[in-house]
Amino acid sequence: MAGCAAPTDLALGVTGFLTSYLVAERGCSPATVASYARTVRSFLLHVESATGTAIERMSLSAFTTDAVTSFLDAVEASGCSASTRNQRLAALKSLARYAMREFPQFMLEGQRICSIRAKRVHKGEADYLE
Repeated sequence: MAGCAAPTDLALGVTGFLTSYLVAERGCSPATVASYARTVRSFLLHVESATGTAIERMSLSAFTTDAVTSFLDAVEASGCSASTRNQRLAALKSLARYAMREFPQFMLEGQRICSIRAKRVHKGEADYLE
């Protein structure tokens, strides 16, 4: 593999998360895995744009609380609802929990990511019930 860098801890973590953890350990449906993969891809593209670091060169150190909150702000700024933001956050928190198990040095940052609060979502009243 001339010209290819060795796999980073982030590459190993994302691959393990999407291919074995979500499927084998969590029993997630293919639709859930695809949704989480889209979120991770969008997050990585956001970090690449913000930092100038190519995705294939990113390490776990790019997965930070600041990067996650910046991504979530961008999701909302693009016109997505708080529910969509919360779904993206849930996917990234799941990845953070997996990364803490696989990479103990990520424990503190993972806990910080997991402490990001979901936004309240106003649910309208059901006007069809009596």
